[in-house]
Amino acid sequence: MSTSPIIDTSYLVSNHPHIGKRTNVANLALSITLIVLGIAAFLTTFLLKQPSSAVGMALMVVGIGLFVYGAMRLVRQSRSVVFLPTQSALKKHTLYFDLKELHNLKELVENRNFSAVINLKSTHSGNVRMDVLLSGCNGFAAVQLFQFVPYNYTPVTDITYYTNEDAQRFALFLRQSSTK
Repeated sequence: MSTSPIIDTSYLVSNHPHIGKRTNVANLALSITLIVLGIAAFLTTFLLKQPSSAVGMALMVVGIGLFVYGAMRLVRQSRSVVFLPTQSALKKHTLYFDLKELHNLKELVENRNFSAVINLKSTHSGNVRMDVLLSGCNGFAAVQLFQFVPYNYTPVTDITYYTNEDAQRFALFLRQSSTK
């Protein structure tokens, strides 16, 4: 049983040279706009003749809500993890498989034998979990397998990185095995 860390974007960023964090300008601008609108709505309540009226209270609640939501977006979504050569964002995917497929999945991950498991289909839940970080351009993938041992998933493989052709073949495997 492997004791490697569970696949995580913060671990991945610090340990792979082709992965980094970049500021997402669109999310940053939207978050700042929401914060400014929230402050404006909140301050508008003090300009009303009766700030304790229903309109004043509604503006106050909306203003606080917009401010909090904008601040949360600013903290969580202003930076994204990207594949540096193409600047494409990474997205996390989780697939579940039946326990009888564990050997085939280990073969796929460790030996890059994607053609051996071409007919493998994921399920909505299962004893084997595959965590994947995949770039939008399909030029990079990070994969780790887990097995459910009572009460939690434990790592079965180390984090495996695929780039270029291997990553594209793995992305094809993901599309073919997904149950959506």
